[in-house]
Amino acid sequence: DAVSEDLARGMLEMTRRGWGQAGSAFMKSVAAIFMPDATDLQLADFVAIQLASADPDTAVRLRRAIGEMDVREALTGVRCPTLVIHAEHDSLHPASEGLRIAAAVPGAEFVSLPDHNHVPLPQTPGFGMLADAVDRFLGRS
Repeated sequence: DAVSEDLARGMLEMTRRGWGQAGSAFMKSVAAIFMPDATDLQLADFVAIQLASADPDTAVRLRRAIGEMDVREALTGVRCPTLVIHAEHDSLHPASEGLRIAAAVPGAEFVSLPDHNHVPLPQTPGFGMLADAVDRFLGRS
């Protein structure tokens, strides 16, 4: 809708202006959305990864492409073991999106983590659950 489009445009502009700048309001906001439970060191590492992975213009192009991507029709054609893991309280992508993906992939397993972080963090309870789920999944795949 129009509100979502306005927010998306605003996020793209903030990305262009604040990408990889540790002290920027944008980076603080992004970190709070992606990893609200992160330590200062984890946040610093997150910024370093951003700087190493893309310049601001590339980050904007990637974010735009992700926002426009729609794989729903392709999901029913997946023919391999699939594990979908999603944090229950992820503020970036709602858990309902992970459930939709798992429901569309034939035979997919869905694991819900009691977490707030889009990026799993070792100090949270969900991290151990994530590792256990992956170990179980790989052990039987």
